[in-house]
Amino acid sequence: MGDNRLKEIIAEIFVDDKSEILKSLVEMELDKPIVRVFEIIDKKVIQSELKKETFINSLATSFFTQINNKLERIVDADLKNELEYVISEISKLMLTKIVFKTKLNPDKLIKIIAEPLKVTCELNNWNYDALVRIMGFDLKHTVDATLQAIKLEYENYYYEWCCLDQNLNDLAYCLKDRKLIKSTTEFKSLFLVDMVNKQVRFNKSGKDFLIVLFDELNSKGFISAKGKKAKHFTPLRHYSFDFEKKLLFEKDMKTEKYRITQSRRKHEQLKEDVLKWISSYTKKS
Repeated sequence: MGDNRLKEIIAEIFVDDKSEILKSLVEMELDKPIVRVFEIIDKKVIQSELKKETFINSLATSFFTQINNKLERIVDADLKNELEYVISEISKLMLTKIVFKTKLNPDKLIKIIAEPLKVTCELNNWNYDALVRIMGFDLKHTVDATLQAIKLEYENYYYEWCCLDQNLNDLAYCLKDRKLIKSTTEFKSLFLVDMVNKQVRFNKSGKDFLIVLFDELNSKGFISAKGKKAKHFTPLRHYSFDFEKKLLFEKDMKTEKYRITQSRRKHEQLKEDVLKWISSYTKKS
């Protein structure tokens, strides 16, 4: 059961062959705390704000402590660096799922975790800055004035997903299987109300498919763009980058769409491919 859950977690993050990652996590005994923390997040229902903070404090501190204890025992520097990267990506997924579950603002979530984690580092004589790097967040970002200004400009752009949640999961997995996205977690952040400073990495070779996909999702009422004066391409354009983290859409979306429609055959083929994916989706009642 645990092995299957670990495979599911890793599959949400990494596109390429995952056998070596899974093997290393199991050998270093990192698999059990990872599986356990995701099982708790999946099952736990939290109502009040106070209980949310207490729950997150306990969960995150316990998880990060167990993980760091095991990482410190690894002698092989290359293996340790590799696993630190894997843990960082897993932690980002964990934090994203907590945001989904609790509806907390991501900045507030980080602040809730940061203080007890500092205390834990002091008690264990750990390097706090190194630990937060491994764990996938940086407290400095929450107080950076420039970043705050960017947040105010962009934080309200997102998509409301109007179909079943499973349909969104299916779409994310399909995109990842075709190597059109870097991470299913990043892609799903487009549908998070409070997730700010998103960077969703897409394969630039699939840019045209992406435009037609979101155009069709909108025309069928499967998505609804939210935010000040948001049009159906607005969230996509603001948060899309290529795999090298360069802006995916340099021109306005009207121009991009017009370019595609100039080749009728290409546009119709892209539309046909998109409809194969989304025609079976069910709108929420």
